Amino acid sequence: MSIETPAHPNAILLIEADPVTAFCLRQTFAGDPQVAFVLTVAERLDAGLAHLAQHPYDLVILALHLPDSQGLPAFTHLHCHFPHLPVVICADASDEPLAIAVVQAGAPD
Repeated sequence: MSIETPAHPNAILLIEADPVTAFCLRQTFAGDPQVAFVLTVAERLDAGLAHLAQHPYDLVILALHLPDSQGLPAFTHLHCHFPHLPVVICADASDEPLAIAVVQAGAPD
């Protein structure tokens, strides 16, 4: 049995300042050779927005604690500029009220 990779990999932009989280997600997406992902990492929201303006992405994974944007404004700024782009929010259990606010602001649940 041969393993084929898709002709068009899924382009994912990870906007995350924590290098450990970025490393773990990179390893996760590299784990299945039958599913091709291209993961680009931006450590700041402004860098992520610049990537989005220059390249097409299928999905954004967004941390809510970034050096240049904290909490709900990080999502609303991204969503305002790219309203049709799916966004997955990275949040931990202590961020539950913030995660609820982000969903109320338009993030998919």
